[in-house]
Amino acid sequence: MEGQLSVEKVAVATPYIDEVNEKEREFLEANGFQVVNIKGLQIEENLEIGRQPPEVAYRLAKDVDRPEAEAVFISCTNFRTIEVIAALEADLGKPVLSSNTATLWASLKSLRIREKLLGLGSLLESLF
Repeated sequence: MEGQLSVEKVAVATPYIDEVNEKEREFLEANGFQVVNIKGLQIEENLEIGRQPPEVAYRLAKDVDRPEAEAVFISCTNFRTIEVIAALEADLGKPVLSSNTATLWASLKSLRIREKLLGLGSLLESLF
């Protein structure tokens, strides 16, 4: 996020329990981000995370957002987010990234694939 979208202040949505969220906050802050809010669904089982429909990630991201956040980050590659990233960006008026979109972006960059992926959020639409 930092250096790619010039984002420092983030709101973080996760499916995780509070103990994991605190570790995530520590990791992000140690890497130069200011976490203005973090909230999790308190799910402990990975299979249960994968069973959540994308609408759950959408509602959580809207709930965790704060006016001072420059972006919203949805953590966890097993959390279905791809389907709602563009709608969230339109509704919130700011970049929304997820573990999945960030991983896809990094993979495409490392492979030197420079095609825009439309409908998957600003990270994948504008940074190639």
